[in-house]
Amino acid sequence: MPRSRHQIVERVTLPSVSDKRVLIGEAVREAGLDPEVFCAVVATEVGVGGRVNANRRLYPPSDKLREHERICRESSERAIPGYQGHPETQESWDLVWRHLGGSTRIDADGAVVCESTFGVLNNSLGRDQMVAWRAGFNPETSLRGFGVLESHTLTEDSEFAGMNPGLLGQDVGIVREFELAGYDAVRIASAGTGFPDIADLEVREALGRLSEASGQKFENDKESKMLVKDLKTLAELQEHAPEVYTALVAQAGDAAKAVTEGKVEEARTEGAEKLAEAEQKIRDLELQRDGASEANSKLEERVAKMESDLQRRDLRSEVTEAVSEFAKGRPGGALLLTQVMQDFDAGRVSTVEEATSEATRKASLIEAVAGAAPAPTDDPETDPEPADDGGVIETNENKTETAADGIAGLME
Repeated sequence: MPRSRHQIVERVTLPSVSDKRVLIGEAVREAGLDPEVFCAVVATEVGVGGRVNANRRLYPPSDKLREHERICRESSERAIPGYQGHPETQESWDLVWRHLGGSTRIDADGAVVCESTFGVLNNSLGRDQMVAWRAGFNPETSLRGFGVLESHTLTEDSEFAGMNPGLLGQDVGIVREFELAGYDAVRIASAGTGFPDIADLEVREALGRLSEASGQKFENDKESKMLVKDLKTLAELQEHAPEVYTALVAQAGDAAKAVTEGKVEEARTEGAEKLAEAEQKIRDLELQRDGASEANSKLEERVAKMESDLQRRDLRSEVTEAVSEFAKGRPGGALLLTQVMQDFDAGRVSTVEEATSEATRKASLIEAVAGAAPAPTDDPETDPEPADDGGVIETNENKTETAADGIAGLME
C-alpha cells in the first residue's frame, strides 16, 4: 500500500539589506549579472540535510542533495514558476524574485548544507521590495515540496545521531521520499494591520502594493471606527425615521444579494482556474519525475564507477603487498616489483595469483641472467686488454653491469 505524501513547507528569513551577502548596484554587475535586470542579488542558506530544523523535521542528506541540485540545475536552464506571497496562495509568473541557482557543501559530520541565490527583478514591484527591505521588512524564502513524514527517535544508533548530538533521545519528524518543487521568496514576512500606521508614506505605499500583488490585505483602523459610528447613526434613524430606515435596509439587502451572486460567480471562475492549474501541476510533476529518473540513473553510474575505482585500488594494494613479499631478498627485487606493477596497471595482470605467477617467471629470468654474468675479478695484477676503439678499456666489472642492464629487456 503506497504511503501518504504531504505538502512540505519550510521558511527561512533572508539577511538584512546591509548584510555583505546582499549585492546591490555595481556589485550585481561584478557578480556577473545585469543590474538593469536585477536590483539586488542575495545568497542564503535554504536548508540542511541530516540536521533537525526549526520545525523539528530533518531530511536525509542524500535526498536533500539530490533534490537541491536538481532544482538548481533546472533554474539555470529555465524560469521555474513561483508563488505570490506565501505558498498557500496561487501560482504566478508575476514574480518579484527569481531563483538563480545554488550550491552545496558537505560538513565533517556528513550534513549537507544547501544554499540558493535569489535575484530581485528590476521592475516596479522589485523596486517596492527594495524600499520595504531597506525599511526593515526582511523578506523570507520558502521551500515547497512533497514527502512522507515519519516519526523518528534520535538514538545513539540512529544514522543522524552524529549530526544532532544535542537531541539524542528526542522524537523528530523525518521526511522520506522527498521531492522538491521549488523555492519561493515571500515578499512580506509580516503583513497586517500595522501598515497604515507607518509614518513614511513611500514605505507604506510600497508595502501596500506588495501586499495587493501577493493577495494579502490589511485593514485600516480608521475605517473600523467609522463602521461603529455608522451603526449608532442607523439606530437613531430607525427610531426617528422608520420609513427611511426600512428603505435603507432593503437597499442593503439587494446590495448584499448582488455581492453574494458576484462572489458565487467569482468562486466558480476561480474553481475552473484552480482545476486548470492542478492539471498543469500534474503535467509538471510528470516531467519532474522523468527528469528525476534520468538523474538517478546518472547517479547510479557515478556510484558504480566509484565502487569500481575503490575495488581496483584495493586490488592494487593487495598485488603490491604480495609481490613485495615475494621479491624481498631476491636479486633485482625492486626491478621485479616495478615490472609486475607496470603489467598490472597496463591490464596484463588482473589478480593476485596472476601477479605472483608473473613475479615467479620474472624472478627466474633475473636469476638466470645473474648466474650467467661473469664474476668480477679481484686480481689486482690482471692487466686490461687494450681496446680497438681508441683506448676505451673494458673490464670484467663493466661486463657484469652490461649483463645486469639487460635483465629488464629480457623481462619485457
